[in-house]
Amino acid sequence: MSHKDIDQNRWDMAISKSTNPKIYAESWYLNITTNRQWDALISDDYTAVMPLPFNKKIFGIPQVYRPLFSQQLGVFHQTEQINVDEFVNCIPTKFKRLHYAFNNKNTVIGGEWKTNLILPLNATFDTIMSNFSSSLRKRLKRSSGLQLNETSNVEEIISLYKDQLESKVKLGDAGYAVATKLFAEAAQRNNADLYHLTDGDDIVAAGVFLKKYNRIINVFATSINSKKHPNAMSVLLAKIMDKHSESDYVFDFEGSDLPGVKKYFASFGSIEENYPVLQYNKLPYLLKLIRPT
Repeated sequence: MSHKDIDQNRWDMAISKSTNPKIYAESWYLNITTNRQWDALISDDYTAVMPLPFNKKIFGIPQVYRPLFSQQLGVFHQTEQINVDEFVNCIPTKFKRLHYAFNNKNTVIGGEWKTNLILPLNATFDTIMSNFSSSLRKRLKRSSGLQLNETSNVEEIISLYKDQLESKVKLGDAGYAVATKLFAEAAQRNNADLYHLTDGDDIVAAGVFLKKYNRIINVFATSINSKKHPNAMSVLLAKIMDKHSESDYVFDFEGSDLPGVKKYFASFGSIEENYPVLQYNKLPYLLKLIRPT
């Protein structure tokens, strides 16, 4: 179904009623991350839906891609079981290339499983912290004087993130424009918490954490590269876990397959909740030479 024909109210109801809801798939979120360039597969009167974000960056040829700040999309369904491959087989042939992340409740033929790590927060923080690695607990004790503060200043967090991480993540101006609009809208909808971690008047870490469907998602966080506060990111994450301990929330680290990052997130006692990514390339032969994957 093309974007103009999607009933976005019914769409959002379908996501919220699904067995596997994700904030990334809500219509407002997709509208911002794709600049309203998303179609969809819709089955059985919106009881199962699959968004298809697309662009035409390869010589005007449509491709399905993975939008910024959208770890998992895929098929969202109200029944316990769904044949995801039937949806894949229905992706319109006009989309000649696909790089698509399904969600943790989806299984798809040919998909490559990617790592995501989560931590349920339904215990006391002392219990949660007892599962941290011994080295992490020691590092946290050395940084006990830092304070967690809520903020509403999206631009300040984005500026800090850009200063600290742009050389690695290379979001560019367009990416930060999406981030600014997306996180401001999420905060306005009460679907995100924004935090500073401070040492007196100095901000040493900050982040945006999406918050919906009993999930707190580490979507956009950074810390100051400082010898004085080398553990600021760990303190930020731990204090957020403490704040939401003894609740139904799950802390979602959003990754990662990078060995160092995976080991770091695992040090919090997290568990894997993985998801499949499917890629195919049906571009004409000469274009495949330019974009082989």
